[in-house]
Amino acid sequence: MTQITNYMYTIDDAFKHCFYIIPDYQREYVWTDKQVTQLLEDMNEHIGDTDTDYFIGTVLVSPIKNEKGHFDVIDGQQRLTTFFLILCVLRVLSKGMEQSETINSILKHSYTDKNGNIEHKFKLEPRYENASNIIKKIIEKNDTPESVRKHIQNSGVQIYGSVEKILNAYEIIYNFLENNYSSIISIIFNIIICH
Repeated sequence: MTQITNYMYTIDDAFKHCFYIIPDYQREYVWTDKQVTQLLEDMNEHIGDTDTDYFIGTVLVSPIKNEKGHFDVIDGQQRLTTFFLILCVLRVLSKGMEQSETINSILKHSYTDKNGNIEHKFKLEPRYENASNIIKKIIEKNDTPESVRKHIQNSGVQIYGSVEKILNAYEIIYNFLENNYSSIISIIFNIIICH
């Protein structure tokens, strides 16, 4: 019988030392503007409340054998992907600030391969449609939604289905954070760093 263990993590904890694989048999990213906006508004209501923790829901994962810190996502991939996109947006909005590097280290692990080349392993790897490629391009471009979308279109990737939904979520998050927070530093610490 498989043992189930529960842990409570902050977003920082959840991504810092873990790599998440969303298998291709899992449901693709389907969240619409409504679900993304609702999550952002719920979080917004709890920012600054240091007396209570904000529970975002359960993410069910299964460890991948022989790959320490790597997990297959069984349930909760919609939230996990959305929080990953929030981190991507926070990195864009904090460009030039010290916090940008902290977020960068949460999004990806960089290492030198045996040939001396710098390689990057992203903390989230959805394996359906072109989602992994889109996540990679969002991280690499590190820019506004318009710029990212144009970059993806110029690369020849077809934008439809879950890929379109990922890009829409990225844009909604970007606009929400940019329009609602004059000091991005406070949201970075409240969402990621504060426990």
